[in-house]
Formats: sequence, structure tokens, C-alpha cells
Amino acid sequence: MFILNIKDFAASELSDAVHSGVYASIVSIILAVVIIAIFFRGSINFIRENGTLKTLTFIWIGLNSLLIASIFTKTYLYIDQYGLSMKRIGVVVYLILCLIGLFTTFLKVQHQLNFVYLWRRNLAVSFVIISIFSLFNWSAIVTDYNLNNDFVDHKQLERLLPQNALILKKHGLYDDAQQLNNSLGYSSARYWEEHFTNRQWQDFNYIAYQIKKENNQDAQSNP
Repeated sequence: MFILNIKDFAASELSDAVHSGVYASIVSIILAVVIIAIFFRGSINFIRENGTLKTLTFIWIGLNSLLIASIFTKTYLYIDQYGLSMKRIGVVVYLILCLIGLFTTFLKVQHQLNFVYLWRRNLAVSFVIISIFSLFNWSAIVTDYNLNNDFVDHKQLERLLPQNALILKKHGLYDDAQQLNNSLGYSSARYWEEHFTNRQWQDFNYIAYQIKKENNQDAQSNP
């Protein structure tokens, strides 16, 4: 019923559908991986008469993949209708990791690999994917997507500061390169400088460097 129920939801219903799907997938995938690892251990991997067991296992993996596809569809609808957020990006990352976990489980059964392979490969892949995702400025991506699609939430924009400051400036919500629009509650240039621009070297990063560079350029062009 959950998988086939693809329709236009209200925001609360769509949120509940995504959350319930995530919880269901966590339980289902953990059960699948644990039981498959228990069954396909030791000599049972090499018994010729285990074809039926393998077929049932592949069907179970396929059903879990179908569940993930359904959750991804509802997450896409959620983003399309109500905007992007950090939690929704987190759900997408989780779904990608789940698909990879199911695929490595399939490889374990298909090629008679042991549980150590499953553990090491999933751990390595998870580390690589999370490392790659950490390279992106998601605060800026979320802000740009939502402003381009008219999903304006001032509280969300405020929470994503200062990483989204340059995107706010591009959309005209960042005044004089030092203070935000009053609608965001940042009317004090001194507050902006103390918290986001004049950082010590310990907490200085590339975003702070870009903001400071923009401020210097604006100061030179508007003496």
C-alpha cells in the first residue's frame, strides 16, 4: 500500500509518508542484510542445491530496492512541492547508501563472498560518498534552489548563514555586502562583521574568504 500510493499529498501527509518510509526501510534493510549474512555463511555459499534460497534472496533484495525507489519518489515530490532542506538532502544520501548496501549484498550472495567483504566494502563506499558530499556548499545550494523556485522561508535562510551569504546577495537579500535585509533580522553591519567577516584564523574558511573578498571589492567600488 505504501509503495503504490503515489499521489499529491498535503505537506504534513507527504512528510509523514517520507518519514514512515525511511523507518520502514531501516527495519527492512537491516533485517534483510542480517538474515542474508546469517544464511549465506560458511559452506552454504558453495552448496549446489541452494538455487531456491538464492532466488528468494534476490527477490527480497529487489523488494527492498522497490521500497527505496518509492521513498525516493515521495522525497522528490516533497522537494518539488515544498522546497529543499538539509534533512531532505540527508534522506537522499541515506537512500543512495541503502541502494549501495543492497547491491553489495547481492554481490556477496552471487559470488560467494564472506561477511567481512560486506562490512569492509560498505564502510569504504560510505566513507567515500560522505566525503564527496562534504565538498559541496549545501547551504548555498538549498538557498539558491528555494529562492529560484519561490520557496522563501526567512527562518531557514537565517539558519543557513553565513554559507549562503553570497547567494542571498545574488538574489538581492544582502545589502551593501555587509548586512542582510531587515526582513532577515540582520540590520546591524557591526553584528555581521563580528560574526561572519572578521573571523580568527582558527575558524576561517573558504566561505568567509569569499565574503571578505566581496566586501573588499564593494568597498573599493563604493568608496
